[in-house]
Amino acid sequence: MRNLRPARPTDLSSVVGIATSTGVFSPDEINCLDLDFLDFHESGNKDYMLVYEDEGVVQGFVHFGPLDITDRSWCLFWIAVSKEAQGRGIGKQMLEEVRKVFGDFRVKPRALFIETSSRVEYAATRAFYKCCGFSVAGVITNYYADGDSKVVFSKNI
Repeated sequence: MRNLRPARPTDLSSVVGIATSTGVFSPDEINCLDLDFLDFHESGNKDYMLVYEDEGVVQGFVHFGPLDITDRSWCLFWIAVSKEAQGRGIGKQMLEEVRKVFGDFRVKPRALFIETSSRVEYAATRAFYKCCGFSVAGVITNYYADGDSKVVFSKNI
C-alpha cells in the first residue's frame, strides 16, 4: 500500500534516515532538518509535513509552508526521497500533493519558492525542480559558502 500522510513525531528517525541516505545533505543540514522536524511537531504552526509511505516504510517526505509577511507566497522547505526509492516518481507525487493541498484553500497561494545549493551534488535536485515546472528566479552568489550559491526556484500557483 502506498500513500501520503501527515508526518508523525515517530517519523523523525525515518525522515533523518532518508535525508542521510541521499548523500547530498551535509551534517549541518541534517541537524537543521532534525530541529525543523521537532519544531514542526512542537509549535503547531501553519506548515505542512507529509511522508510518503510504501507498505509501512517511509520512503520520502516533504515540508512546506507559507512565508510570513508575503502576499500568499509559500516555500518548499524540504523534500527528499530515499536513495533506494529515487527514480520511481515519488518526488513528483509529493509535489502534486502539495498542489492538491493548495486547492483546498479558500484563498489560494500565489507562488511556491524553493531554495537550494549550487553545489554539484545538487545538480540532480535542480534538474528535478526544472522538470516539475519551476524556474530559476535568482541566484545569490557565495551565499552558503565561497563557491556555494543559493539558487531560488519559483512557480506560480
